[in-house]
Amino acid sequence: MDRLQRWYALDRILKARRYPATQMVLEEALAVSAATVKRTIREMRDFGAPIKTSADRRGYFYDPAIAFELPGIWFTPSELTALITVHDLLANAEPGFMKDSLAPLKNKLDKLLTLEHLGGGELP
Repeated sequence: MDRLQRWYALDRILKARRYPATQMVLEEALAVSAATVKRTIREMRDFGAPIKTSADRRGYFYDPAIAFELPGIWFTPSELTALITVHDLLANAEPGFMKDSLAPLKNKLDKLLTLEHLGGGELP
């Protein structure tokens, strides 16, 4: 299971439980070590997930006062490179029917690349 799969699995576990999930429950459900569970929780907290520790320090849960959702779309580096390439091709397309027809796609790519802070030479 890769990092993002663990994030989504942990997200499902924490959302499905009525009570805090213990370290042992998370280790078994994710099939990982205690260190990996702690690292995954730390990464998700750094990402903005409102994961809290129970008062007795025995379990983890989402803060019910804070709404949180993981993003629905994640891209690999090669997928991002392809998106930037398509964006560049659309930006340099000759005026005409195709450019006008593909303008909505270019606008969506603009928003996505801006949101991800990409397109300014970050990728090789």
